[in-house]
Amino acid sequence: MKQEVVWNSIDSFEENTQSCKSLVYRNCPVCGFSKFKNLFSLDDFQFYSDSNNLPKRANIATVQCSRCFANFMNPAYSDEGFQILFSEAGKSYGSSDSHQKEQIKWIAERDLINNNTVLLDVGCYDGSFLSKFPEEIYKIGIDIDAVAINKGIIEYSKNNFELYHGSFEEFKSPKKPTIITMHHVLEHLNNPMEVLQNLRKNSDSKTKLIVEIPVIENYIGEDINGFFSIQHQTHFTKLSLANLFTIAGWKIIEIFDLIDYNGYRVLAEITRPNEIFYEKSEIDKNHTDLYLNSYAEQISLINLKIDSMELGNNIIIWGAGAHTEFLYQKSLFFKKNPNAKFILIDSDFEKINKSWRGIKIYSSEILNLNELKEFPIIISSYGSQIEIINFIKEKIKPSYKIFTLYSETFPY
Repeated sequence: MKQEVVWNSIDSFEENTQSCKSLVYRNCPVCGFSKFKNLFSLDDFQFYSDSNNLPKRANIATVQCSRCFANFMNPAYSDEGFQILFSEAGKSYGSSDSHQKEQIKWIAERDLINNNTVLLDVGCYDGSFLSKFPEEIYKIGIDIDAVAINKGIIEYSKNNFELYHGSFEEFKSPKKPTIITMHHVLEHLNNPMEVLQNLRKNSDSKTKLIVEIPVIENYIGEDINGFFSIQHQTHFTKLSLANLFTIAGWKIIEIFDLIDYNGYRVLAEITRPNEIFYEKSEIDKNHTDLYLNSYAEQISLINLKIDSMELGNNIIIWGAGAHTEFLYQKSLFFKKNPNAKFILIDSDFEKINKSWRGIKIYSSEILNLNELKEFPIIISSYGSQIEIINFIKEKIKPSYKIFTLYSETFPY
């Protein structure tokens, strides 16, 4: 049976809503100060597909602490808001196999792995990272994603392997870890201080903590999502991370900048908490100002590229995630031709047959229809741009005209 293709204009679905329960205001997550200035805002930002019964939109903003210059989202996501707004974000998380292998090699090179190792991975998802360590290591994982944890329990149900679903702030480890890992987790948390303090309670004097995050100093790329990602609730600099660790009772003993993506890795050990310590640096303020100027230039370049595109009135968009919402929020793409109609393509099974701002989402199989051959495809993804182009050329037979927004990408 032939699938019918329905073209829709932007914002043709009008039933999306906001909820005051989705967001919560907070003090600076690093030093606790209550005063800040606004840096960046996104009004009525839509999180993934349309819904007439769940609040899928929110007004979000990034601010800068007036005392320590830390950058953070304020308001932040409430637990209820996070569950609703990010329920379809599964494809946005995760780490490549090559990155995980490098992380394990880095740990091994520091003689932190032996037969007595007890490894706790915070934000373990389904435990796949833990599974790559030697079998004799005692492995513990904790994550807030119940579906992922249940999947991992089934897949990795063996000795020396325990997975838990629960809160990072309240988790009690069944054994004192010798190593704790948090790779690209801390920046997502509403309460990073409380989490680090709880990990300290779960540790002993010899426990080592490894944290990897993106930092504003290392940001490269033209991504319209920018460094102030909607998924990150604290936008760290190297100094704000150091201040957070000092106050929480951890001493950074080694730092490591990754070359091929925005990863800043630190190795820390337990020390005495310094609750009144914070260091204010004008350099951090300058890093933020430079980034905001750079981001404005990126948006201008993207708009110039969009302005040069001859797309017509029927446009295929590949990507039904946050990138397309940023395209709506920050660019001229949907404003360029008010008469344009669209369809969306996405590889995430959870999004297919739903809609975003009224535009129907299809699987890539729809592109095999002869009636679509004449219409252009614009790739609305940063990290997957090359992968999508290769897929279209290799798997989709019709010769589509493909438009891209980025000359090169530096995904992590």
